[in-house]
Amino acid sequence: HPLLGRDGETLALDVAWDGAVDAADLLVVSSGCHGIEGYCGSGLQRALLADAEFRTEARRAGVAVVHLHAP
Repeated sequence: HPLLGRDGETLALDVAWDGAVDAADLLVVSSGCHGIEGYCGSGLQRALLADAEFRTEARRAGVAVVHLHAP
């Protein structure tokens, strides 16, 4: 992002795409957008990425998952 944050910091966004790039459906899971909820959202993202059954079933259903995390 070309602009700096409120305190002059560089803005960044971590992105993890899980699934086919041409998936029929997309689930977006975001965290860290406003502050304190980032801890819970990050925990959820880590759990989903570690859950092999969830990932397999999502792919089987034609769903890709994109995880967005503002560090």
